[in-house]
This record gives sequence, structure tokens and C-alpha cells, in this order.
Amino acid sequence: MIVKAEGSLHVTLWVLAVAVDLKGLDVPEAINKAGDLGAPYTQLLRLGVLVGPLHTTIASVTAYHRHVVGRGAARKPSIELLLRLAGERQVSRAVEKLGLKPGAEEACLVAVSPDRMTLDALAQNLEMTVKGECRWGGVEAAVKYYLFNPASCPHRDLLRCAELHAASTATTPEIR
Repeated sequence: MIVKAEGSLHVTLWVLAVAVDLKGLDVPEAINKAGDLGAPYTQLLRLGVLVGPLHTTIASVTAYHRHVVGRGAARKPSIELLLRLAGERQVSRAVEKLGLKPGAEEACLVAVSPDRMTLDALAQNLEMTVKGECRWGGVEAAVKYYLFNPASCPHRDLLRCAELHAASTATTPEIR
């Protein structure tokens, strides 16, 4: 899935979120290589921990904008993305929430860039097998990882409420 997102800096951003095969891949090396390829805002995360595409897009665009204007919580773009996707201020808590477990064979690759071609080439250049769209965690992930209370939803679209709640943790100026 590649989503086009209009940003507040009058920049069109593209967000990539795909499931990838990790067999034979060194994760830190892959993230560094993504930066070398022009996609420093890249992370590999456990499948099912992100609520959905709306949450992922809002958090990714927020990470990009906050970092570009110098108001991010991290020095490295990849860490800023991790923190915003997790809605956390501490790297250790973000890794605990979204990070890959030892021996993981699949992951969700999330990257944001103003250049769509960079994202198109990213999965190919990292020699990963794209397995399709990320597996989203939905309402269950929002409850488990983002403290969402389904009873707080004012209408029947629980998934939309859950995604907006998770995304709101990424957009606050000082993330939790």
C-alpha cells in the first residue's frame, strides 16, 4: 500500500506500508540501507501492532513534519518514525510496543518520503519479498497498545475511532 498524503509544509508525501519477508535480512542494516537509498524515515515493525492505514499514515506524516522542522523527539528520522507510530517518547517503550521479536520471519515495513519512486525502489533494493499489505491490528491493537476504550466511541464505526485515537497519540506535540 502506498498512500499519498498532503502535508502541512505544502509537500506531498508518500507513505509505504507493506508486509515483507525477513528471512536472511539484518534489520538494523536494512534500515540504514533505506536511509542510504533516500528513505531515512523507514521502520520495520511487528505485524498486527499498527491499528490500520489511517493511523499509520497520520503517524508517518507527523514524524516527517516534526523532524523536518526540528521539533521531533529524536535525532534520527527512523527513530522519530518509530516513536510517532508507537505514540511514545521513550525508545525502549516504543521498541517494546512495536519492535520485532527475535526470530521474526515477517514484518511491516513503513516508510515515508516526498518521492514516490524512492519508496517503489525501496523494497526491491533491500532484497525483501513484499507479501502484500501489512496485517493491521484493528480495534484489538488500539485497545492493547494505544489505551483505546471502545465505549468512548460516539458512533458505531469502532475501527475509525480506534485509528483516530491511535493517530492522536502520534500528533500531540509532546508524545506521551
